[in-house]
Amino acid sequence: MEQEERRERRRRQRQQVVNCCKQLAAFLFSHVGLAAMVVAYSIMGGFLFRAIEAPEEKQVKLNVIRHKEAHIQKILDAVRLVCGGGGGGGGSRVVEVDVEGLNETLKKVFTEFQLEVKVAVKDMGWDGNDDMDESALQWSLAGAILYAVTVITTIGRQRDTRVY
Repeated sequence: MEQEERRERRRRQRQQVVNCCKQLAAFLFSHVGLAAMVVAYSIMGGFLFRAIEAPEEKQVKLNVIRHKEAHIQKILDAVRLVCGGGGGGGGSRVVEVDVEGLNETLKKVFTEFQLEVKVAVKDMGWDGNDDMDESALQWSLAGAILYAVTVITTIGRQRDTRVY
């Protein structure tokens, strides 16, 4: 008798577990459950995309800032060189400026900078913004979640559009 009661108890427990699993599966495959899974998947995707892409975006911004500062320094050096170094002596001194040489140097520096900006925009995705705040990044959490949602919504069956 005691053995039969144990068997019956185990059978009821198994039945409760099975029923619980059925209810969980029914919920997950209901509209609410599917919507919750899509939201969770989008948020996880947003965190993942941000973790992958944000460091690269920050590095591109730092490189552009470094190039900009280097070109500013080249311009200042060229002006100092052409204007005679800007030092010493006091009194009335006439400084002869090599305008042609300065123009050529500035054209070269600006052309180099334009090419570097073009590469940064076209090949590396720089948006022209040097701000390093989280909210100014293209790959902020909100932007990454938007991208994840966009990926989810564009996945689907491609229809055959051939005309016969």
